[in-house]
Amino acid sequence: MRQLASGLDDSRRALGRFAFYVSCSAAAAGGLSIVACLAVRREGPVIASLAAAWLFLAALSAGGVALAAAIDVCGGRWAERVSPLACSTSRFFLPAFAVLVVIVSSAGRWMPAEAAPHGTRLIGLLARELGSAAILFHVGRRYVLLATARRTEGPARRGWAVVYLITYAAVLSLWAADLIIAVSSGAPSTVVPAFYLVGGFLSAIAWVSIAANRDRGRLDDATRHDLGKLVFGLATFWGYLLWSAFLPVWYGNLPDETGQLLARWNGMWKALSTVVVTTVFIFPFLFFFPERTKRDRRLLLGGSAVVLAGLFGNCILLVLPSVTMEGGAAVWLASAVAMAGLCGVFALSVGDGLDREPPESRTVMSLVPARAETEEVGA
Repeated sequence: MRQLASGLDDSRRALGRFAFYVSCSAAAAGGLSIVACLAVRREGPVIASLAAAWLFLAALSAGGVALAAAIDVCGGRWAERVSPLACSTSRFFLPAFAVLVVIVSSAGRWMPAEAAPHGTRLIGLLARELGSAAILFHVGRRYVLLATARRTEGPARRGWAVVYLITYAAVLSLWAADLIIAVSSGAPSTVVPAFYLVGGFLSAIAWVSIAANRDRGRLDDATRHDLGKLVFGLATFWGYLLWSAFLPVWYGNLPDETGQLLARWNGMWKALSTVVVTTVFIFPFLFFFPERTKRDRRLLLGGSAVVLAGLFGNCILLVLPSVTMEGGAAVWLASAVAMAGLCGVFALSVGDGLDREPPESRTVMSLVPARAETEEVGA
């Protein structure tokens, strides 16, 4: 309890009083909405919405550690002031695991009848999801402990980074298979696992870009430029994967394959689909193309926030159109409150890592190593 109180106090200082109390209120309201829906037996849509929010936030937290590990493997010292923020997302691992237990154990209540697991299938789903998540979170915490220790370098640290990156790709693909593809009717799309894990990695980059630019003096122009290039590049790759999922379905025009796309291009989901494609692909491609928007602190922060919001909407699109959302406006409101509550838990979990002072940069390297050499020769 003392450690929890200390962590909450650190989060309050890092987030600020207003954001801290909003996060606490959201977390409490989210928990109450789930309990209320359980009491009236309307929990299915709410837990489905919780699963969509969990897929976004769990991928973000796992992607943050993956970003730090990838930088470590590549020897990118340019990001020494960024890596601690990326590692701080691992603080959500324990809450994420607890929420996953609720989501998977309640699978029969929110998944469609034809996909809902029962008996041995439910036991298999529990073992598969909880076991893989436990492995991912354990490897991630092990790497973070080595990465945040003072002057811990060498083969051991990079070895754990490589192991984590492989585990990240495997486990997020499994989450996509069990919590997205299995819920959908019709022929499965094999692009979804890659689409989901790349979205998680992009959301982590966007989150770090926001967190690192809250303070004026934390990053220099060159580091902001590199972060902006990462957002631009990953958003473009995300758009390519989306096109790869769409093109074969459009070209084949088979009813068993087109159903999932048509479900997301009708009614209210059409508006959300348009917003997601615009905010995650079209907007960052145009906005981050000029060098100025990548170097400017406020523009990078604002543009990354737009991308992050779009990726949240993308996870909603991956899950909820496949689920029956019965119950009217009250259920939709409870679902929105549950999603906001999990976002509040995430903010409280990672908040105390936002104001940690990064280590002093020893050698600043760019994503393009030749740039430093060119400047040195020119001087």
